[in-house]
Amino acid sequence: MTQYNVHIFVVVRVKVPSVEAENQKEAMSKAEERVGLRAFDNVQIPGATEVEYADEILSYLVEGVGDEAYEHSRRYDAWGRELTQ
Repeated sequence: MTQYNVHIFVVVRVKVPSVEAENQKEAMSKAEERVGLRAFDNVQIPGATEVEYADEILSYLVEGVGDEAYEHSRRYDAWGRELTQ
């Protein structure tokens, strides 16, 4: 039997409380900064008070364990249809 690494890309809701800002767009930017959403290697979700799945799967990435060249990796949409690159 083959082993696979499966990445499930989901929508997640993150509530960031009490963001002080001059306007709503600045509040959005500050909220992203506070939890580190734009620093992809350093997401700090503990800075948020609520984190939950939004019940929406966006896509999947399936790669074979040990396939270092990713020759057999495939992306699929939320319904399991293979996406072309």
